[in-house]
This record gives sequence, C-alpha cells and structure tokens, in this order.
Amino acid sequence: MTTRTEDLKEMKELVALLNRYADEYYNQDNPSVPDAEYDRLYRRLKELEKQYPEDVQPDSPTHRVGGSGKADLEKFEHKIPMLSLDNVFNDDELSDFVNRVAGGLSRDEREVEFCAEPKLDGLALSLIYQNGVLITAATRGNGRIGENVTAQAKTIKNIPLSLKGDRIPSYLEVRGEVFMLHKDFEAANEFFRKRDGVKAKLYANPRNAAAGALRQTDPAETAKRKLTFNAYFVTECVGVELPDTHYDRLMFAASLGLPVNREIKFGKGIAFLREYFADMQNRRMDLDYDIDGIVYKVNSTALWDVLGFVSRAPRFAIAHKFPAQEQITTLNAVDFQVGRTGAITPVARLEPVQVAGVTVSNATLHNVDEIERLGVKIHDRVVIRRAGDVIPQVMRVVTEARTGNEKDIVFPTCCPVCGSALERMPDEAVIRCTGGLSCKAQLKESICHFVSNKAMDIRGLGDRNIESMIDLGLINAVNDIYHLTLEDIKNVSQKTDDEPNDGDSVNADSVNAGDASSEDSVSGQTPDGTGMFDMFDMPASAEKKEAEKAAETAGDESGEENGTRRAKKAKIIGEKAAVKILASIDDSRTRPFNRFIYALGIREVGENTAMILAREFENIYELMSADTDRLLSIKDIGEVSARHIVNFFREKHNQIIIDDLLKSQLLGGSGVIPQKVKPDEADLERIKDNPFNHKTIVLTGTLASMKRDELKAILQGYGATVSGSVSAKTHLVIAGEAAGSKLDKAVKLGVQVMGEDELLKILGELESL
Repeated sequence: MTTRTEDLKEMKELVALLNRYADEYYNQDNPSVPDAEYDRLYRRLKELEKQYPEDVQPDSPTHRVGGSGKADLEKFEHKIPMLSLDNVFNDDELSDFVNRVAGGLSRDEREVEFCAEPKLDGLALSLIYQNGVLITAATRGNGRIGENVTAQAKTIKNIPLSLKGDRIPSYLEVRGEVFMLHKDFEAANEFFRKRDGVKAKLYANPRNAAAGALRQTDPAETAKRKLTFNAYFVTECVGVELPDTHYDRLMFAASLGLPVNREIKFGKGIAFLREYFADMQNRRMDLDYDIDGIVYKVNSTALWDVLGFVSRAPRFAIAHKFPAQEQITTLNAVDFQVGRTGAITPVARLEPVQVAGVTVSNATLHNVDEIERLGVKIHDRVVIRRAGDVIPQVMRVVTEARTGNEKDIVFPTCCPVCGSALERMPDEAVIRCTGGLSCKAQLKESICHFVSNKAMDIRGLGDRNIESMIDLGLINAVNDIYHLTLEDIKNVSQKTDDEPNDGDSVNADSVNAGDASSEDSVSGQTPDGTGMFDMFDMPASAEKKEAEKAAETAGDESGEENGTRRAKKAKIIGEKAAVKILASIDDSRTRPFNRFIYALGIREVGENTAMILAREFENIYELMSADTDRLLSIKDIGEVSARHIVNFFREKHNQIIIDDLLKSQLLGGSGVIPQKVKPDEADLERIKDNPFNHKTIVLTGTLASMKRDELKAILQGYGATVSGSVSAKTHLVIAGEAAGSKLDKAVKLGVQVMGEDELLKILGELESL
C-alpha cells in the first residue's frame, strides 16, 4: 500500500514523462515508446488523478490533446476544438461504454444505433471550404491551436481543391485522417535507402511517415511522399441543411467529392459493435493501410447534445483499440545463423514479451546495415513490433533506458558453421558464406528440407544420416538422393551424440528471416505450447525424430552403467534399414506437384504458395518459364515471392538439378514424376460453390475419423488453403478432440469454429453431389 506522498510523487513523474512522450509523438514525429506503453502510463495517471482530484497538475496531459505544434509552422486557432476520443481495450470496457450511453438516453442498448468505422493510424486534419473552395487545412495541434498546412494538404491528390455537385455549402469544415498506404510507405523508405545508403533514416511505420510528410515546411517535400486522406466528421456546414445521422453526413461529404472510408457501417446495439470489431480485426492485415482500432459513434446527431462531453472527449463516441502491435523488452543476446543460400542472419534473443496476443522471444535484425541503422546493442531496451502474423522486428532502441552496461554487436568475420570467408555483393544488404556446397549449413538444411514429410517425405534420411552422406560425398545436391544404391546406404556410419556435429549449429528453432523459404514458417505456438516463435522452415525437431525413428539401426543403445556414461560406438545403417530407405525414395518419385515445388526450397515459397502455384501451372517447366508479370497476375502471389521464383529458376545450377530430377531413370535421371494438381474444368465446376473454396482453414486437435494430413488433402481438393496457425486471415478453424491454443485464439479473434460432426456432415453432402 503506497502513501499519499508516494502517489503524488508518481503523479508528478507521470505528467512529466507523458508530456515528453506526447512532444515526441506530436511535434517531433519520432516517438520513443509504442502506443501501448503510453496508454498504460496514461491510464495509471487517470487512476491517480481520480484518487486525488484536488492535486491534479495544471499541465497534466489529461487536460489537453496532442502537442503544441512545430515552431516553424504557422499557428491556426480552431473555431471548434478538435477533441480526441477516450479508449476501450476489451469487451468489458466496451460493454460499460454502451451501458453508459444507453443509460444516458434512457433506452435499451439494443435500440441505440451506432456508426462504426476503422480508426485510421495517421494524423488528424481539418479542412475548411468556402463557397466550395479549399481555403484552409490545419492539424489538430493541442486541440485548440494547430498548424496551418494548407499548402502541404493541397499536394494530397485525393483531397479536392474544390467541391462538386449542386448542393455546395457556403462554408464547410470536415475533419479526417491523413495516412500513408502500405505501398507508398515502402516506396518512401526505399527512396531514402537509395539516396542515403546505410545512414538512411527510415520511417518506423506509416503513421510516422504520414505525420512527417504533412508537416514538411516545404510543400514540395510533402508531394514527394504520397499521402491519402479520409474524412470522418462533418464539423460545421452553412448554406445546406445536414442530415440527422453521422453516417448520412459522411455520405453527404462523399457526394461533394471528399474521400470517405468504404468500411463505415451502422447498426444497433453492442451485438453490432462486436460483430464489426471481429470482422475488421480478421481483415485488418488485408487492408492497404494501418488501423489500430475501431471508432464507434452514436449515429443520431440529435442525441449527441443529450449525451454531452467530458473534459477532453465526447460521451457519444469511443475508440476500441486492437491489441498492441508494439512492446518494449530487453535484447539479451544475438545469434548468427546460416541459411540454405548462405545468408548470415543476426537473430535477437529477447526477454519474452506478449505482442499482439503472441509471446515473442526472437526477432530478426535482418543484416549488418540494420544493426548499424538502429544503433542497437546487447542489453538494450528495444521496441518490438509484430504486425499481424509476420516475423517480429526490432523497430528502435529506447536509448534513454541505457545503463552503460550495453555491449556492441560484433558481426562474425567468417562463417559460423564452416569457417569460410564471408562476402557481400554490391547490390545486396545480406552477407553470405562463400562455402557454397562445402558449407554443411547450406547443403544439409536444403536436403533436410527436400526430404521432410511436408515436401518429398523420404523416411529414414534423418539429419544425421544426411550429414554422414554429405561427409562421404554421396550427396552433393538433392538429385543425388535418387542415385543412391543399396551399397551406398547400408554402409553409412551414423553420427552419434559423442561425435562432433558442426551442422548442429543451425537448429530447428532458429530464425532465418532473410533466408527462409516459407511464408508459413512463422507459427504462434511451439509443439509444447509455449507460444514461442519457430521461424525456421526446416523440418521441426519432432519431424526429424519421426524420420530418424523410421530407420532401423544396428548396435547397442547407449546408457548409464554404475553412474558412468558408456562411450557410444559408431553404427552403420545396415541392409534392412537401407532397403526401407530406398523404398521410401522410390515412393517419393510420384509426390504431388505442390510438394515438389515446396521441396525445392525457393525463398518465400511455403506450403500454401506452393499449392497456389501447383493449381495454376500444369508442370514445372510451365512454371519455370513464367515471368514476373505472369506470377503477379495470380491471386496471393506478391512481388517479393514472384521475384524469388523467377530468380531461382533462372539459375543454371537449379535448372540442371531439376532436369536430372525429372529425367527418366532409363536415361540415367532421377525419374521423379510430380503428380498434376491443377484442376480441370470439371473439377473447378465441382468445387466452386462448396463452403471451403478460397477459404483459409486451420486444423487443431485430434480427429477420430481421419488423420490430419488426409483431411488437409481433402480440403485442398475443395479449393481451401490449409494454414498451420490462426491469424486475422483465417476463415475457419476445424477443432477435434484436445484442441489447444489455436482454438483459444480462434475464439478470441471471432473466427468461425467447426467440430468434427459438422465437418463430416458437410463432406458427406459434398461427396453425394
């Protein structure tokens, strides 16, 4: 229990700290802490001020909105103050808001109509039109005094300089948000990278980019950074009578040519708000822009006066924030890992922290340029960002938290796996090992990936057997697997735990962000349910053990004798196990086309992307001849994936290996014949109207009627994409017995959940058609 003196001291410290953070956010466009941290401190301050109302400081941020404005921009006094909104962060707080509104109106909450709209993550802007012509644009500033940015706003192409239509007001003020589309944000940072190189100061996120661009003193600089505006409020209108609902007023603004967000909807009661929130949260990552929550307003403008205002916000509106995508944690160490293409990736090992509902303990640092740009050190307090289900990133360092115990991150001078020299191509940020096929990290992992059960599924070739075969020169590329003989395999000595195993430095829980071959490689849960990120797309440790278990080995097991560990003896695979391995190799020659594509290990091509490509192309040679434009015409294939695919098939070495894989055994080739996946016209007609077509589905738990892989194949046959983790993009979760964290996350996100009985009923109906 704290004393009054201690509480008042904390209040004073919080006011000073929050005012500094607000200045960084509003005036410098360079916040040092994420929104979640600011919100946490702000809520604590409000709790203390509620407890000691007589001691509230005059400069408390609870009395005002925003910052004081840049000194070098002309001040503008708002005729009507630009207030901000109070926030809610969970369903209980939303219920409290709805009940307060319903109580204030003496109505049942189911009778209250609300308007819901995305909370755009940008900078608030007021536009004033006189006789249909834009005369003033001003930022919020502190709510009363903002900044005149008329010249800058005129460079925003979707802001009309003059209104259209036959009902143009003599005076109109609308307020909205200036933000930056994802594509424009990426283009802006790419411009700085090319212009300034390693020393480029990049925008941390689209919100900072938009704020910085709008508040450039030179409008020409604003014009270089493409901005977008959406109106969300009609403040004042003279000469034309406004409609009596918020939604209709926005539609009136849209009729005048002002851009209004298309996601705005209205409906009654908390049930509508919950449904809208869940829908937008599910589709959040599919939008072309960032949103950090939803704004709800009572739709009837006549009721706004009835409900009134509190000191800094209206009672008729609230912002419902999404879980924080940024958090602060400590960088404990940095590991350097080698991927299949030799890329050396620095991986930050973090103090575990919850970000957007997932525990994060690893984050990519990308490359040496990124380390230098961030100025990050070991033991630094850092801001971690995870937008949706992408790999977490270190966004910035909280430099004021440094204690003097921080240590520089030293990049290795040679490959940490094979000791070969490192090289960096002129046009690449990535540093790579020059060892090539001689580097076990690259060769071993590419072959492990090729034989894994989600790729060619060759049982018995565990990572240790593969490593032994590489050491013996039996395997120098993936096609060599199909040229192995019984004599080759049976006499291979298996590595044991007592033998040196250089390849173990690249492990299954590593992060190869710059080198991973799968967009599906990020999962929110590990097999033990800890929620740590497994961001490496090689066979997981459980899969490796399963593969090794399939090979019978000769010799005694190691054990303990009188408390002393016995020395392990080298064991050979043996003829019996070798026969099984050869049979598995032979079976793998007729795997489906999608698994063959996935097995090749193309960067950014995971299981789902491989299935998309297999459904699109008849065979590998048709895919190999596709150019970037052809690939980009396919739904869900992005520019990065398309570039990696084209570059992979352009390499002569890869072409030679693929030719050998597909060449007939009679002609000395490997004899691999990938089975066609692309549906014909009859198949397309059959699956087009089924409930699984074009849906992203996640399987969890144990099904009594079939194995998970069997169901996965069935669902893919009906046009579904089966993912390994629940995210905002998930349409359906099929839950069997003992469903775990995936089911919990689906319920939390409002994703549809289907049980086994309902699933079998639907599948039975589809089979009967």
